[in-house]
Amino acid sequence: MSGSFQRQHHASSSPMTDSSRNTSAGAGSVLLQSIAADAVNWRRHLHMHPEIGFDVPDTARFIVERLHSFGLDQVDVDVGGGVVGVLEGKQGARYGTLALRAEMDALPILELNRFDHASRNVGRMHACGHDGHMAMLLAAAAFLSKHREGVGRIAFVFQPAEEGDAGARAMLEHGLVERYDITRAIALHNRPGIHDGALALLPGPVMAAADRITFLINASGGHAAMPHLTADPVVVGASIIIGCQLIVSRHVSPLQPAVLTIPVFEAGTVRNVIPPRVRLHGTLRTFNQSVRRTVHEKLRQLANAQAASHDADVQVEIEEGYPAVVNNAETVAELSRIAEQIGFKIEPADPMMASDDFAYIADAVPSAYAFIGNGKSAGLHEPTYDFNDAVLLKGALFWIETSMQFQVELGSRTSPRLACPPTNPNKHL
Repeated sequence: MSGSFQRQHHASSSPMTDSSRNTSAGAGSVLLQSIAADAVNWRRHLHMHPEIGFDVPDTARFIVERLHSFGLDQVDVDVGGGVVGVLEGKQGARYGTLALRAEMDALPILELNRFDHASRNVGRMHACGHDGHMAMLLAAAAFLSKHREGVGRIAFVFQPAEEGDAGARAMLEHGLVERYDITRAIALHNRPGIHDGALALLPGPVMAAADRITFLINASGGHAAMPHLTADPVVVGASIIIGCQLIVSRHVSPLQPAVLTIPVFEAGTVRNVIPPRVRLHGTLRTFNQSVRRTVHEKLRQLANAQAASHDADVQVEIEEGYPAVVNNAETVAELSRIAEQIGFKIEPADPMMASDDFAYIADAVPSAYAFIGNGKSAGLHEPTYDFNDAVLLKGALFWIETSMQFQVELGSRTSPRLACPPTNPNKHL
């Protein structure tokens, strides 16, 4: 997940009751408990060996070995740098292929935890819980491979490069949807501050679009004692920052969230010299594409007007990041029904201004992006974060029951939106 969450504090929820564990009843009970123990070991191994972006060979190898050991019908490693395992259940593909997605990549963060399974790759860390996401999905694949009776066709999608390099888009460009006839997709992401194992499911926009903004301001500069003989880019930069706040408050509906923040102001280094150059860096986060375009236009108008009024030149660079993740209402309703039926607690939650490249998949097929509570852990992207192992079995149960009970007839596909800058094909596995 690109971006970060503020840590919230809630008491941990009680474990799921026996009556909620429909899948673990009967013959599958012992198997599921065994897989739960394996999932902890898998998760901690992955946490100790984090890899970045598309460069995830050891992680991919670990996943491929386990998918093969489960006896899946198909395991591919050449899908835009990602891994896809296919399970052909005994119900066939009458509802198309349901894709379940987990991310493989970590973050360039120095981990501060001191437990035994802390990162052994200095400066790299699973600080967003992708290790847990992979372990939950592996656990589900292990169980479902032995219980195919109530399952159709499932694609277990392990995606690289979610943290900024658009790995989901790369997989789409390499035929993810077409090769596996994917007609619906689901992602599950942990969220600190929600009770352990509780779910948050929202229809509509759930994660924001995120853009990077840069202003390059050039002017003559000069002596600080004679500003009237100079063109001062610092004044231009300050005016732009103030004006940015007016864009949101006066050109965006108060009913449409938008966050425009310019936290980096690079200027001079000497107190008596007006510098000739200033550089500003910031981000824009929105849920609505029309709002996004409006803010882009107003940013350029603002910067050009302020520069002209102070005899300066300005360049505005807007690097479009991931689009907003928009959940399909029908898919969310079906997931909510399944979750409540098997005893999951559903917690209310607001959409987040962080971003995720699952947006591209959600734009290609009807999809849902769900949150599962990580309890009182440190916040995502913090150097003391760790995935809560108590959540692994619950997340696996969610995947298992979803695979077995999902009854919505899977809709027709649409063409994926490819708005991010091109990914580097040389980084693919």
